[in-house]
Amino acid sequence: MMTRNSFRHYALATALAFTATACDSPTPNVSNNSATQSATPIPTVDNLVVVCLDTLRHDAFYLADRAGFTDKLSPWIEKAVHFDKASSTAPWTVPSIASVLTGMYPRQHGAGIFPGDVANLSTEIPTPLPEESTHLAERLSSLDGLTSAAYVAHPWFASGYGLERGFGRMGMRRGSEKIVEVATEWLDGKITPRKPRPVDKRFLLYLHFMEAHDWHLTEGKELKDHAQALPPKLAKAAIEAAPANICAKRGARMCRKYLAYINAIRVERDSLGTFLDNLAAMGADANTAVLAFSDHGEEFHDHLEEAVANQIDPRGIHGFGHGQSLHQELLHVPLLVWHPGIDGQRVDTPVSLVDVAPSVMQWMGVELGEATWPGTLLGDAIAGAQSSAITDPSFQPDWSGERHLYASGIAYGPQQIATRAGDIKAVWHQRNEQIELFDLNNDPLEKSPVDNPELVLRFDPLLGDYAEIEPTAVAEAPELDAEQIEHLKSIGYLQGVDEDGQ
Repeated sequence: MMTRNSFRHYALATALAFTATACDSPTPNVSNNSATQSATPIPTVDNLVVVCLDTLRHDAFYLADRAGFTDKLSPWIEKAVHFDKASSTAPWTVPSIASVLTGMYPRQHGAGIFPGDVANLSTEIPTPLPEESTHLAERLSSLDGLTSAAYVAHPWFASGYGLERGFGRMGMRRGSEKIVEVATEWLDGKITPRKPRPVDKRFLLYLHFMEAHDWHLTEGKELKDHAQALPPKLAKAAIEAAPANICAKRGARMCRKYLAYINAIRVERDSLGTFLDNLAAMGADANTAVLAFSDHGEEFHDHLEEAVANQIDPRGIHGFGHGQSLHQELLHVPLLVWHPGIDGQRVDTPVSLVDVAPSVMQWMGVELGEATWPGTLLGDAIAGAQSSAITDPSFQPDWSGERHLYASGIAYGPQQIATRAGDIKAVWHQRNEQIELFDLNNDPLEKSPVDNPELVLRFDPLLGDYAEIEPTAVAEAPELDAEQIEHLKSIGYLQGVDEDGQ
């Protein structure tokens, strides 16, 4: 692991002309602090639903709304709290979902770590969530009368990675429509032949959709069918909004992949809308909070030239997919909340997926007590408060006046770390020890790095302290059986691993 001194090398080399006062910015120690209840509490609810729409970049999720396209989610859009500057903690599933479930950053919870300095999820099996990292479902299981279930389409949940811990029932289903169907049956106490859920009990429900992860990875007729099934109005909007001008020629392969991706998002939005309709029909919406998010986004040649020039992806795949960078197309994700005690609104304060666990625990009436968190409470962002009483001072505003958000956990290539303060973002590249700066307000697509050595100096200690975090524990990579490996291969992972896990 790089020491903090190596992080400082580049910054010092590029800032010799500046006075010593530029070096005196506070250097946070990234540690934990005792948590207390938020100064702006949200009304408690009896029930909680968490929905992951895998692989949804923020701009693509809202394309239908911008285009005036009506789907089953449309009636619910105005009722939601939209966190317009939500950031993932990692560019792929395992470390990101582990952050949602534990309230910890990847460097803290220890899931998704690779053995060497260059990660390669095609040939190496990453670490799972350690037993020492307490899971949200485990925390909530102590509530009297709570029943819980998870219905998911992602094979990481069936591969011994600890993501399934704490749920009373775990079901694997293909397709978001089927997931919604079986989840509704579980809520309604109709799951058979096993013991049905008592409908008078409180519940925790986790759903995980996968169409937007999978459909654009197909080829040939299957890919063509997915792309052509996109309704004309939405297809027109997608072509006009496609990243990096990839749809200048509609029949181009990357354009077809993007259209298939947008069609998958349409299906997932319909499924989410259907589930919310079902919840309302049961009368459960009056005492249930629903939080929907994505674990990461997807790249469609947004930074192709940079990827080709750097040649750091060990797969030889450049500018497409996820796991390979910390650019905004992978970190800027949708995060929506439907809560009976909160009116629909848009929130412009930057938040992180590490904020989910403590926030929903508070909504469920769990005393945070002496628990420790790097995040803040979403209720504070809604109220316009800068930071929460539960937040470690290391993540509090200092010279920037803004909270620090972090991301790490590269799956393909040399490790990187990103931190964001307001609309300024810094990305440290381990390969060449350089720090890139981006002004997300004026350059949201991250096309023109900012040349500001003084800012490099200010961000450098934040990156260094985060890099020095030692995970609570690191578990050994699990031994996957042939079926688990094949399931993961079917969605693009572990392509170079044989059926014996070698």
